[in-house]
Amino acid sequence: MGFHFMAFDPIFMNHVIHGYAASATAYELWSFCSVHPFRMVGTGLLDLLPSIIGSVLTGFLIYFFIVLVFSARKNRAKVDKASGVLVLEYGRVLKAFPVMMGAFLAGMTIFITLQVGPQSNDDAVWMLVFVLAWSIPLAIFAIEVYGVKFELSPDGIRKRSPWSNGFFAVWSEVESVTFSGLWEWYIVQTSKGKMRLSVVLDGLDDFLDVLRQHASQPGFAFGRP
Repeated sequence: MGFHFMAFDPIFMNHVIHGYAASATAYELWSFCSVHPFRMVGTGLLDLLPSIIGSVLTGFLIYFFIVLVFSARKNRAKVDKASGVLVLEYGRVLKAFPVMMGAFLAGMTIFITLQVGPQSNDDAVWMLVFVLAWSIPLAIFAIEVYGVKFELSPDGIRKRSPWSNGFFAVWSEVESVTFSGLWEWYIVQTSKGKMRLSVVLDGLDDFLDVLRQHASQPGFAFGRP
């Protein structure tokens, strides 16, 4: 069945970052109240404004990014000219995100290093930790959006993924297709294993059309709340 990096699914990451922003705001409020219990009115609340504004802006930017991803998502799959199969893959916005964000963070890291520079070994260690903290997640995200794809043909569905062994299942081997509202993906259960198709993949309309064509076969169950 293979391993799946669910934590780097774009929709799941939206839930994580929203939760982090809310948790950061709550932590700042709790910390401030515990140290300054009588300063929650007047000028004391101003001490919290940078953290609150930062958390709100983070949530807004993530929401804007998700809206951009869905608005740019194509309903129809790409057709491979050589084989004629339908290819479901992540769109251009999601593929551009790790490249642009990586370039921005790399530039910021270089700028900080040139302007300040590590003053001690501890500074160098923390700089390395900072670089790893953003480069590793972005690298995994890039591998996900560039490497994961699904191919639909009259014979069956093929999964290609760098995280697990890809496999091909003929339509008669598909046992059920369900939708997870929590993770925002379709789960295709086959006799060979599971396939998880995120809702931000291009070509989901073609995927659903193909499912409806094969929904009448014996033992096949297709459900979405």
